[in-house]
Amino acid sequence: MQGFDKPGKVRYDPQMTEAREKAQPQGGDLVRRHALPTRLWHWTNLVCVTIMLMSGLMIFNAHPRLYWGQAGTDTPGHPDPAWLDLGAVNGGVPFPGWITIPSHYSLADARLWHLAFAWVLVTALVLYLGWSLLGGHLRRDLAPRLAELHPEHLWHDVLEHARLRFPTGAAALRYNVLQKLAYGAVLFVLLPGAVLTGMTLSPTLNAAMPWLV
Repeated sequence: MQGFDKPGKVRYDPQMTEAREKAQPQGGDLVRRHALPTRLWHWTNLVCVTIMLMSGLMIFNAHPRLYWGQAGTDTPGHPDPAWLDLGAVNGGVPFPGWITIPSHYSLADARLWHLAFAWVLVTALVLYLGWSLLGGHLRRDLAPRLAELHPEHLWHDVLEHARLRFPTGAAALRYNVLQKLAYGAVLFVLLPGAVLTGMTLSPTLNAAMPWLV
């Protein structure tokens, strides 16, 4: 390790070298890659998404068909037929009770569960984004550097992941560029998109913002 006594003079400092080496993770060390707010947000997302998925399956059971377009109807001769129709599966109830919330058929209760945990999901997202912005986590750990976005660097990381060659040691403590891009896509595209499309459960919002459907 090199230290500086005066401009132009460089000295070797063994104490600084030893301190730097001790700061690096060693074999068998327990290292927390994520701060407590990040871990809490991850677990909150897991609970919310699981419950919303199961309640969403019950909502789907109420009308087990998916459509493209504005009308969404099975009227004979109408140009908007379902592109996915599971109405004939399991007597018109394609998903069994063990995988739905509630376990018995109830569209009203499923909507209550779904929307209640949607609020938890949105609140957790807002709090996490606020903490990330104010604490510098977003700028320091999640924002990719310009050099990382170079096509050659991106392609190298893609190849390394395809070969199952992952960072080790101190390098594993930082997000690589693919992880940063994936995190950004979740924070600023997927989760906001899920919230916006989920708002189409409201007939009033459907009428006001038909582009969400």
